[in-house]
Amino acid sequence: MKVYPEFIIDKPFCEKEYCCKNISLRYLLEVKMCNNQDDVLCIMMNPSIADSHQSDDTINSILRLLKDKYIFGKLKVVNLYPIFKSQSNELSSIINELKITLGEDKYNSIMKTNFYKI
Repeated sequence: MKVYPEFIIDKPFCEKEYCCKNISLRYLLEVKMCNNQDDVLCIMMNPSIADSHQSDDTINSILRLLKDKYIFGKLKVVNLYPIFKSQSNELSSIINELKITLGEDKYNSIMKTNFYKI
């Protein structure tokens, strides 16, 4: 399990939900760095494993890069696709599976919810 860097403040906030067939969704991840009011928005393709309890290499790399370059209060991470999947090259097959399992309308509803977060 990857831990968040020691310089973050408070427990990260993660808006996620279970979807189906061991597939979870993350709509938003917020990591507080300091008490500055400025936020940084990072739009990524899809989440790997980072949530309120554990980080991942990508999130930690972004946090370290931003810490060294900018002063900001909070990192907000959203994704074009909210589906947790570490191997992005498998994302297309997961999307197709979701469309079949949930139906097009439910899948579109998930994507609409995600779009509003962005």
